[in-house]
Amino acid sequence: MSRFITVLAESFKLLLKKPKLFLPKILIAVVYGASMLLIAQLYLQLYSIDITGIALKPISPETAMSILILMALNIILLVFAFLLDILINGMYPPMVDDYFAKRKISFTGAIKKSFGRFHILLSVTLLDLAVFIAVMGPLAVLFNFALLSNNYLIISVILLIIGALTFATIVIFYFLYPVAMLEKEGIISTILNSFKSSRRNLGTVSKAALIPFFFTIINFALAFLQENLGFLLLFVAMRLIVAAIATYHYVLNPVVYLEYEKKAVVK
Repeated sequence: MSRFITVLAESFKLLLKKPKLFLPKILIAVVYGASMLLIAQLYLQLYSIDITGIALKPISPETAMSILILMALNIILLVFAFLLDILINGMYPPMVDDYFAKRKISFTGAIKKSFGRFHILLSVTLLDLAVFIAVMGPLAVLFNFALLSNNYLIISVILLIIGALTFATIVIFYFLYPVAMLEKEGIISTILNSFKSSRRNLGTVSKAALIPFFFTIINFALAFLQENLGFLLLFVAMRLIVAAIATYHYVLNPVVYLEYEKKAVVK
């Protein structure tokens, strides 16, 4: 059995032994799912999308107010989800480390450790987000212009670029949480060591990062079909699947780090 397959299997076995690890990411999936639906609803109020093309809808004062309310709600929801997600993500590296060190896994202990490093987690995540926004901002503007002009070629190209850059960002910053939580270093050292670890294990990290990437894309696309009850139910089901996949990803993430950087998994 190859080393990477063994790491995948060990991560899966950990989740089977400790299914309570799914609960935090299910909570996050529900919050982010609500945000995705609000974003999709915002676009559906702004644009008319059918087989003839995409057009900007006429906006009445009532619609404008509804859009502003949706935007305000989504900003509040996203800030809450963002902070909660950082805290929860920080719990997984110490819990995985405890498991392979034959120590008892404690949610309370993991939350305390995540709180203790929250300023580092928040700082490196904000930097990651700032890089992402700086790259994606111009593409988002071009995407909206392409929607209005019904230029499907440009829309497709922009979506492909966004997808590629999103995947590249995931790969580059893949080890942020394990480094931040297990090495207990400062902000700059955490970022540099995370990047170095990803570069040293680029092939493995690229394969591991595919797991959450594709499910997120599919789930976000389904959000735009929410006016169809069948697709809305499929969206809800997909959110639960994404929660399971995200949990596996955040368990796999420190397992990959512990094995490829610390040689602490495969005996």
